[in-house]
Amino acid sequence: MTDADMHQQALAAAGKASGVMYAGGGVGGLGAVLSNEVIGLLGLLIALVGYLTNLYYKRKDAAMRSAANELEKALRIAEDRRQEVEHKARMQALRGGRV
Repeated sequence: MTDADMHQQALAAAGKASGVMYAGGGVGGLGAVLSNEVIGLLGLLIALVGYLTNLYYKRKDAAMRSAANELEKALRIAEDRRQEVEHKARMQALRGGRV
């Protein structure tokens, strides 16, 4: 599985977790309006589980983005070094081998 696939799965899971969180909050609100303690507590529990799931996937997504940024940075540095070596070789060739 590629990083892009994992990233897409993390975003999809975070979206689903948000939906669960809002549904749980709605059930909690309904329980409060109906004054049924069991439904209210169940709604709060569902909202908490949804929030924790959302938090987990958001952190996972942030870690993947950070790793991707570090990789891109390393690739840019390597490319800059390669271009610098190539430039020095061209300049030396233009000077006829003199330093």
